[in-house]
Amino acid sequence: MDTNTLWILILCAAMVNGQFDQFPFNFNPTFPDVSSIIRGIEDELKPLQISDNKNRLMQGIGGVTILEAPGKSIIIHDGTSFECRGTVISKQPFCLGFLVKFQTNTPQDYCFSENYDQSDDVLCIAHSSHKALFFNSNNGRLSCSGSNDRPALMISTQEYFALCNRLPWQKTMSYFPDRQSPFHVPLPNPNLGCFENSYDVCTFKPSRQLI
Repeated sequence: MDTNTLWILILCAAMVNGQFDQFPFNFNPTFPDVSSIIRGIEDELKPLQISDNKNRLMQGIGGVTILEAPGKSIIIHDGTSFECRGTVISKQPFCLGFLVKFQTNTPQDYCFSENYDQSDDVLCIAHSSHKALFFNSNNGRLSCSGSNDRPALMISTQEYFALCNRLPWQKTMSYFPDRQSPFHVPLPNPNLGCFENSYDVCTFKPSRQLI
């Protein structure tokens, strides 16, 4: 029997007999502070959680997001964009009129897309039917496409500004949570960059997306 095994057996016997005070050394085991470990994990995950919540704001997940822009009234609910043919209000039903699914039919319609990426001074703007956007740079050559390799709009920031009178991250959006939905973003939240940040609404500008 080796020395380590012997000491383990002696320790076990002492624990059973309650004889720690007879040990020839001080046995003072230390255990990690569970609360500090949890706080550390929360701190590590916080940036990811903030990014996820911002994406949910833009997509109207668990609520409704209204895009304030001249020319069209866009209401986004659970990832789907609708055009309000009527008057937009800041409470249910949000649209005094009727809703139609938003379609990207003209170049100007890309001004209302909330899904884009940027590389230097070039933008890749998603079509309203895209579930994903792919913007890649390979040896200095850019490619831009939507889901199922459908085309997206690749345009310089100068051209986009001339078309839309603003850049994608300069749009103003307002998120209204549906507190009955388990997926809503809890408000107010000081980490989301809302310049109107109350129990009922977060008004914000989209985060600038770079690749």
